[in-house]
This record gives sequence, structure tokens and C-alpha cells, in this order.
Amino acid sequence: MISSLESGKRNIRLLFFQTFFGNAYFDRAIFMLYLIDKGYSMLEVGLLQSLVNLAMFVCEIPGGMFADRYGRKNSLIIGRTLIILHFLGMIFSTNFTMFAITFILLGIGVTFISGSEEALLYDSAKHAKEEALYSRYAGRYMAIITLVLSLAMVIGGLISKFTWNWVFVASILFQLAAMLVSFFLKEISFEENSQKPHRLLFIIKDSIRLLKVNVHVRSLVIGISLYIGMFSIYYLFAQQLFKEIGYSTYIISVIFAVVSLLSALVSDKAHLLEKRYLPQGVMLTSVLLSGIIFLTVFFESKILSLTAFVLLNLIYFVFSPISNSLVNFEIPSQQRATLLSTISFLSSAVMFVLAPIMGYTSELFGTHKFISLAGIGSMVLVWLCLVHFFKNYFSKTADSFEPN
Repeated sequence: MISSLESGKRNIRLLFFQTFFGNAYFDRAIFMLYLIDKGYSMLEVGLLQSLVNLAMFVCEIPGGMFADRYGRKNSLIIGRTLIILHFLGMIFSTNFTMFAITFILLGIGVTFISGSEEALLYDSAKHAKEEALYSRYAGRYMAIITLVLSLAMVIGGLISKFTWNWVFVASILFQLAAMLVSFFLKEISFEENSQKPHRLLFIIKDSIRLLKVNVHVRSLVIGISLYIGMFSIYYLFAQQLFKEIGYSTYIISVIFAVVSLLSALVSDKAHLLEKRYLPQGVMLTSVLLSGIIFLTVFFESKILSLTAFVLLNLIYFVFSPISNSLVNFEIPSQQRATLLSTISFLSSAVMFVLAPIMGYTSELFGTHKFISLAGIGSMVLVWLCLVHFFKNYFSKTADSFEPN
């Protein structure tokens, strides 16, 4: 019989495999170009992307609650199923309405996965008595995501030169593999982590109370959400940004792949920066540098655009695992998936608002200017939220949340 310690370590290994297969999105760097190739305008593409974000906005917190109530493993399996349906829709959709349904399925599927993977990874590390190593595991988790994305994007770009359908077929096959691995995960029950009854009403009540009582946690959640939302919009519309300045579809996929590979290397070593400069030093510096780099995006230059894309990705993959570790440390286990989903919920709200605006303004003024101004404004707000968090974090540690 596998011991509790070994089952936690086994879970971590399986989660890494599941993450590898589940993030092979072969269309990630080129799906907007696929839709444009189908005859849709940038405004319509922006609206489709906003439907993904709307679905995430509506379903993110319920998805996290589902994971907290019925298990992260079940949540992952449902999420993979919905994403497979999305890729089937990308192949067979013939009009805007069908594509709209397809993108809504993607948004709902992502909500069942986001928060669940990180929460199960953290609880598995805790189960294995390796909670102190979570920053390293989070960095490795992000590195695996970016590594497989880099490979998938290059392959997807190559496949698209011959046929678009096989780009989505390849994605389906990898999602099926991720689902298969998910069946072997061990659910970390809350009876093992807490004496609290695991009821949906309790999860909702304590999650809301946590955000009300812990002002510094609320500032952290809002700041991270805004940072993720802005970066995600930039990452998605970078496809069109590069297209506007003359790069081909295949070259764009290669750019995304190489940057993802570099990001994987950086993410895996992010915990070393955290150890040397502490979370507050790394996170605040990351936001400051991001704001400066967004300023350079305003100028429609191939060199500046490419340099900005590389640097913003590297900074994001330093910021992300460190902020993820900090949030997990601040959140009790029973609300972990719910409140991680709250971050995704708020990020989706940012993307929902910005995506159609981005699509519309891209056709009028070009993509660069709006991304630059939105990026600078967002980084100012993120900076203020994080400064508020760290100020309260160090001066009011006695106010940490204690469940009834």
C-alpha cells in the first residue's frame, strides 16, 4: 500500500505529466490567423475571444467551488472533455454562431481546470510534507506548460501550411492523453487536511469572509488578476501585432515557440530569484519593468515589438510562479481552488472588457497603440495593489484569517 507521503509525491509526478499533455495547444499561436483565414474580421475575432472570457467570467468561481466540493480530479476530467469538444467545434463550425458556441465551451472548460491544477499541486506537496518546495514545483509546472507550448506551436505552424484540421486533431489527441493521466490522480480529501466540514455553503461563506477580513489578500488577488488579464490580452493579440508588421504565419508560430522555450527555462529558476530578492522585490520589479516595456510597444517597430514580446514573456514567467506560491501560502486549503478561481474570474473580466475593444481599435488605429496604453495603465494599477498588499502584509500579519 502506498504511504501518504509517497501518494503525494506520485500525484506531483502525475500532475506534471497531465500538464504536459493538457497544454499542447497546437493552435495557440495561430488560432486568430485561422479565423481571419476563414473570413472573419478582427472585430469578430475579438468578440469570439470575449465570449471565452465571458464564459470564464461567469463560470470561474462556480468551477472552483465545484473542484472544492466534488474534487479537483473530477474537475480536471470535465475540463478536458469540454476542451476536446471545443477543438471538434473548430474543425466542424461553419458560421459565427457555431464558432461562438465552440469558444464558450473552451471558456467553461478552462474554468474547470484553472485553479484545480494549482490547488491539487499545492495540496499534494503538502501531503508529501514538501510544502516548502512549492515555489520550485510551481516554477517547474509553469516551465512544463511553456515547454510543451513551444513545441506545439512550432508543430502547429508547420501543420497549418498543409491543413488546418490536423492542427486541431493533434490538440484533441493530447487532451485525451491528459484526461487518461488524470484518472490516475489521487484526490486529496479535506478530511486529511482540515477538521472543517466540506460543504459548498461553507466554502462560499469562508471564501467571501477571507477576502473581506484580509484586506492585504484582497489587494494581492486584484493586483495579480489585473496583471494576468493584461498579459493574456497582449499575448493573444501579439499574433495580429506581428502580422501587421509583416511576419508570416509560420514565423509567428516560431517566435511564440522560441519565446515559450526561453520562458520555460526562466520559470523553472524563478524560485532562485524569490530566495535571493524575496517575493516583494521580484514582483514589484517585474511590474515596473513591464510598464516601461509596454511604453516601447507604442512604436510600430519590428525590433522593438519583438524585443518587448520576449522581455514581457520572460518577466511574466518570473512573476507568475512566485505570485502563485504567495497566494497559495495565504489561502487555507478548503478555499484554495475557489480563490484561485477568483483570480482567474477577475482576469477573465479584464480580458472580456479589453478583447472586443482591442479588436475594434486594431482595425481603426492598429494593435500597437492600444496595447501600449492599456499595458501602461494596467501596470500602474497593479503596482498600487501590490504596494498596498506588502505594506499590510508586513505590518498586520496578526490579522491573518482563522476559520471558525
